[in-house]
Amino acid sequence: MMNIMIYTNPYRTLHEKSQPVHFFQPPMGYADWSQFEQDYLHCMMSSNGVGLAANQVGLTQRFFGIGHDSFDVFQKPAILYNARIITASEEQDIAEEGCLSFPDTYYNVYRAKQIEVEWQNMKGEMQGATLRGLEARCFQHELDHINGITFNQRAEELIN
Repeated sequence: MMNIMIYTNPYRTLHEKSQPVHFFQPPMGYADWSQFEQDYLHCMMSSNGVGLAANQVGLTQRFFGIGHDSFDVFQKPAILYNARIITASEEQDIAEEGCLSFPDTYYNVYRAKQIEVEWQNMKGEMQGATLRGLEARCFQHELDHINGITFNQRAEELIN
């Protein structure tokens, strides 16, 4: 069973830059990637998250889960491996963000309004999309996580 690490966790994986995923071996304790994905997305959704980065469950690999029925691209939760932003709009907005690793804490954070992104699926195939609004915000938040950056480091002001 996966547990989400809280920011006070002594293992500090929340602040480590993650390493690229190589699809030769699934994470420790899993015989295949599909069972791992199922468990990982269940952890995210049962915690009412719209995103969950690998280092939030103690893994320092470059992947995160994302998904919500209000999103345009990721209406069904998916795991994005080796994700990156290709381009980001200069236009930004500020909005309240929360994080599963920072329970009951919310900050106002500036993010690009629109981003063009790419990632690999569990078969290693390249995918791409243009994301806007909350979906773009979520992608940027999770990408920050796998780069060792937590949302409080980008905060403009504490809300709660």
